[in-house]
Amino acid sequence: MSLRKHICHVARTHLELRITYPLLDIITHANDVKSCFKQMKLHPDIMAAFSIIVADFLYLQSALPFGTDFSPQNWEPVRRLVEVLAEKLFEDKSLRDKHRKYLDRLQWEPSLGKANTPFVPAKACTQRKGVLDTNGNPVPTPQRLFVDDSVYAEVYHDDRIRIEQTIAAGIEAIFILLGHSNLDKRQDPVSFDKMEAMLVSHLNKILGKLIHTRRMDVGIPQQYVDKTIQLLRPFHDQRKSFTVKEMETITGMLVFIASTAPWLNFLLSQVYTSITVAIGDNTRYLSRTNKQFRLFLKEAKEAREATASSTYAQSESAKQVHACPRKHYINRTLKEELSLIRKALSSKHLNLRTPIAHLVRRDPSAEAWSDSCLYAAGGYSATMKFWWYIEWPKEVRDYTLIYVRNNKDGQLISINVLEYAALLINYAAAYHFFHNNPDKSDSFPMV
Repeated sequence: MSLRKHICHVARTHLELRITYPLLDIITHANDVKSCFKQMKLHPDIMAAFSIIVADFLYLQSALPFGTDFSPQNWEPVRRLVEVLAEKLFEDKSLRDKHRKYLDRLQWEPSLGKANTPFVPAKACTQRKGVLDTNGNPVPTPQRLFVDDSVYAEVYHDDRIRIEQTIAAGIEAIFILLGHSNLDKRQDPVSFDKMEAMLVSHLNKILGKLIHTRRMDVGIPQQYVDKTIQLLRPFHDQRKSFTVKEMETITGMLVFIASTAPWLNFLLSQVYTSITVAIGDNTRYLSRTNKQFRLFLKEAKEAREATASSTYAQSESAKQVHACPRKHYINRTLKEELSLIRKALSSKHLNLRTPIAHLVRRDPSAEAWSDSCLYAAGGYSATMKFWWYIEWPKEVRDYTLIYVRNNKDGQLISINVLEYAALLINYAAAYHFFHNNPDKSDSFPMV
């Protein structure tokens, strides 16, 4: 499961809780499996393959090594079982007493249950109905694991029963699958130090994202954004070139920010294209100048044709391509994108946070339709009660396919552009409608 998908799963739980409990605090917390890959043991027959010699000593690894490509796959069944088992164990009321010594170590945000301002509401729909079953009882709290991090959300009551029950069920699930605490023989399978260090709070940093359940939004820490801006600053308007490693580092950070600032995704097209072209150029350059690289490529190709595995050759050839110091030209469109991104991230007027309601599948607040031809465009919405029609001015029609049969001079106005213009007019109409007819139960409408 990708990080974005995992955050969406967690966000869905927050939205469902807010629908059912509009006046109560919602907490986010996480539990961590300590050294999760090390919890899985290697078969004795293959331990020798992962042996290490240091000085005169031979060390045999008994657990899954970090860094091998099969460790995540081997861990995946356990990850899924923890999720299922924790939810099933939620009904076992004895677990709070059983794990009381761990629950008493939890640190609680002092302001829980004492908020002075109203919480941002969430609106129920056919896809999001809250957390009550058909009998009106709260369903067991789901727990979602991203690799070894179990993330969960629950409503806060003064008695703290449901939150403690959720955490106790997660601890028991991990103990059942990986072994109970026995510090005389092995380390605990649960990172109790991390569990204690993370506040049980309405605002928490989960997997690098700041989740705020009172405002019902998700964002990136400002320190991370500032670090990204620092990396972008050397790419000023006079900068002429870049290396693949430089651009990939920046792009990775921008993609992470874009997960909670979706508008940023639309500014990265030329960055992706430039990296793709540069990787191809590096590959051709190394093929001409590096004999070892050619051997790696040949070995990897032969392995693929024989449906065999050549992880080492593939890994080494990829490393050389991405680490190649060869410089690549920054063209005009890439320069414009980087400049625009740098200014956008530095702006105090653009929001880098996303409402949870925009990360979760739910019924749209309204629907609108639009279309365009070479002469005119129109749009309407029955739910928002608007209708519009506009004929394109002569200055536009003269550069459409009616009068321009090809695009040799680059002056042709595509029908796609005209359809997009109609969409923007609909967007403006929808914004006007919700600005003048706000729905207090739907703070973040979707059209």
